[in-house]
Formats: sequence, structure tokens, C-alpha cells
Amino acid sequence: MGSINNDVLQAVETAVKKGIIVVHASRVASGRVTQFNQVFDDKKLGTIAADSHYPQKARILLMLALTITRDQNIIKECF
Repeated sequence: MGSINNDVLQAVETAVKKGIIVVHASRVASGRVTQFNQVFDDKKLGTIAADSHYPQKARILLMLALTITRDQNIIKECF
């Protein structure tokens, strides 16, 4: 479900505070990264869950979305 360790979590929090849009994804063979799990709460952190997109696809989708807007709500709809 896209779990991360505490060091990365702190880096994510710092990035979000600086206005950087963060999407989290997982490289597991199957399954979805949902908006909330026990470790990573997207609403609380201000991040976007990649849903069923692998990190590589999520990165490309984010790059494409950023060419159109920086509005996180609109970008979230892409995922």
C-alpha cells in the first residue's frame, strides 16, 4: 500500500510544506495505493495516492499534469 520509513516520511512532510506535489506509489506486483492506510495518510500529509499506477507511470502522469496545472485537486483527479 505504499508504506515508507520514518526518514522518508519526514522528507515528504518537508517537501509538501515547500509546495512540492508528492505522489506515492508502490512497486509491488499487484494491489492499489489508496488514499489512506495505517502508515501514510494522504489527506493528513497533503500527498496524492497513485492508485494502481506503478511509480514510473505515476511520475510520467505527474509530469504531464504539471504542464497544465499546479492545482493539487485537479492533479489528484488524474490519479
